[in-house]
Amino acid sequence: MNLPDINNSLDKAARGILDFLMPRRCPFCGAVAGKKLLCEHCSETLPFTGEHAVEETAFARCAAPFYYEGPVRQAILHFKFRGKVGALECFGRLMAQCAAEHFSGEFDAITWVPVSKKRLKKRGFDQARYLRGLCVWIGIRSLWRLCVRWWTIPPNPASTAPRSVGPTCWACMRR
Repeated sequence: MNLPDINNSLDKAARGILDFLMPRRCPFCGAVAGKKLLCEHCSETLPFTGEHAVEETAFARCAAPFYYEGPVRQAILHFKFRGKVGALECFGRLMAQCAAEHFSGEFDAITWVPVSKKRLKKRGFDQARYLRGLCVWIGIRSLWRLCVRWWTIPPNPASTAPRSVGPTCWACMRR
């Protein structure tokens, strides 16, 4: 038995002990979900996107496992702003599964747009970075720091401080 096999066995044993002592809860309603990601009720009633998972724009395509409404919206807000990171595995696996189903073979790697330093300090973690890290479950390579903030000319010629164009202005790094 090699080292990765031993680590996998230990991870499974640790997960089993944790499931026994602190059973996994559904991130959407809080009910005990056992070994599943979602409780039975939520797996039947949540607003899954189904065949409408992919949205195309002039710039890009994206996919989402759920519509952003009701308990899904509340669970995501609790995850992002109240530190309910217990939902991380559920969200990450569902996102990775959705990406694999709809974009398999169309990309080489996954990265994320980092949160601002101010938000990172306030929140204490970067949820997009955590979720990006979960894509290894489906064998997708992840790249660190592929996106960087795009800077422009300072607003005042006397000032040397860079100014950000806006919160959504990001560029890919050059090789």
